[in-house]
Amino acid sequence: MKTSKASEFSEYLRENCPVNKASISQRKLKYGVGINNADYLTQPMVNGVQIKCPVYVVWSGMLMRVYDENKRKYNLAYADCKVCDEWLTFNNFREWYIKNHVDGYELDKDLLSPKNKIYSPDTCIFVPAWLNSFTIDCEARRGKYLIGVTWNDKRGKFVARCHDPKTKKQKNLGGFLTEQEAYTCYLTRKLEIASELRTEMDKIDIRIYPNVVYIIKNHK
Repeated sequence: MKTSKASEFSEYLRENCPVNKASISQRKLKYGVGINNADYLTQPMVNGVQIKCPVYVVWSGMLMRVYDENKRKYNLAYADCKVCDEWLTFNNFREWYIKNHVDGYELDKDLLSPKNKIYSPDTCIFVPAWLNSFTIDCEARRGKYLIGVTWNDKRGKFVARCHDPKTKKQKNLGGFLTEQEAYTCYLTRKLEIASELRTEMDKIDIRIYPNVVYIIKNHK
C-alpha cells in the first residue's frame, strides 16, 4: 500500500525535529488521558511558524471528541464513547495510522460496526470525507423535523431534500402534506444513492455498504 503524504510528513518531522528535555518536561496528559510519547516534536516551530504533525492532529481530535466535556455537551453521539487503552498512547496510534492512512480520508469508528462506541485498531477505518458526511446526518443542523425534512412556509408543505455526494449538491425532492411522506421520499432517495455508490464502498471494505444502509434506515 502506498504511503500517504501525511504519513511521509510525519516521518519527516520525526527525522528532523527530535525531542529535547525541555519539550518533554512541558508535555501534559492530553484531555486528561492521552500520553504523547513521540520521540520528536509533534508541534515544532519552523521559521517562526508552528506546524503540526498530521498524525498528532488526528489523535488529538479523536481524544477531544471523546474526552473534552465541552464538546460532548454539544454532540451527544460521543456521550458513551471511549478510546481503547492502546490508543491513549500516541505512538501506538501512530503506528496504526502510518500503516492505514489514505490521503483525503477521515478516521471513522461507525462504518465497520454501526453500534460501536470504541476507537480501536479493530473498530476503526479511514474513509473518504464524502462517505462520512453522506452517511451520518448532523443532529444539530437538521432542525426539529425528521432528517431530510424541512417546512416551507410559502408552499405550506413539508419539503424533502437529499445531498448527493456525486454532484455535491442538495437536491429538492418535492413538497408533501405530511412530515412522514417527506421523510419516506428522502429515505428512498438516500438508499438509492447508497446503492449507486456501493462499488466505491466495496473497494474500501466490503463491510461498509450494509452498515451504511443500516445507519441510514435507523438514524431519524
